[in-house]
Amino acid sequence: MSVNSYKVFAEVAKNGSFIRAAQALNLTPSAVSHSILSLEEDLGFPLFRRNRSGITLTQEGEAMLVHVRSIMNSERLMMEEAAEINGLERGSVTLGAFSSVCISWVPELVRTFQQAHRQIQVHVMQGDYADILTWVKEGEVDMAFETLPAADNMLAEPLHQDPLCCVLPRDMAAAHDGYITAEELRDLPLILQRTGYNFDTVAYTKKAKLSVSSNFFVEDDQSIAAMVQAGLGASLMPALTIGNMNYDVKILPLVPEFHRTIGLIRQKKTPLSPASRLLHDHILAFVKTKGLYNL
Repeated sequence: MSVNSYKVFAEVAKNGSFIRAAQALNLTPSAVSHSILSLEEDLGFPLFRRNRSGITLTQEGEAMLVHVRSIMNSERLMMEEAAEINGLERGSVTLGAFSSVCISWVPELVRTFQQAHRQIQVHVMQGDYADILTWVKEGEVDMAFETLPAADNMLAEPLHQDPLCCVLPRDMAAAHDGYITAEELRDLPLILQRTGYNFDTVAYTKKAKLSVSSNFFVEDDQSIAAMVQAGLGASLMPALTIGNMNYDVKILPLVPEFHRTIGLIRQKKTPLSPASRLLHDHILAFVKTKGLYNL
């Protein structure tokens, strides 16, 4: 078994296809297939289920993938530390982010980082809160933006307090001009995010002891804003999310206030590589420079 065979295995698992993995690795499909068969032979069990609709990991394959990612991360860490010893800045970092951070922070963050560290590649993976937590746990990303608190086995650094706001149709009457209360929300038709994206809303409704119902459960923030603009209901959204939108809606702060805490999370057991340390420090400097570090 070799690190190259591990890379092939991880790429096939990521793409769910021998052909797409071959394209990503610049190999022939037959070379990828041969590598997987050899690895399965060495391990003594199949790593994938093969059928007409595609391939999926077996239970044993899922267990092996965790170890393979750990081995690949260790190799990357070794090579980056060797480069650092030789006075070079080289390596790659994978950063996880949810939608509003991906739109508002990540473009400038990555651009300024790569201007300062041109030999370090930054890869970004966007997902919901549950996706991001899984990626960090499994070592698929080196660090990630996440809403805190995170899981107990994570290192978490709080970065920004982002207030939750109520978004209403422009012509919807409100009891107060400058704010809205939790009690008023009980009587509003709400458009809510679906499970996986609704952590902040659920946390707020529990704290405010609100029992809310909705006919609409939507994944995309822009779709929610469009539905609010059309007069189909109101919604609860973080300020960072609203700042990315260009819709004719009314935005009111909640009274009492409620914030989500945006933080940076990573594995406790895995040390940051030299490249990851540079990005980590750049993120902290970025949020402070932008006045976002408001904890």
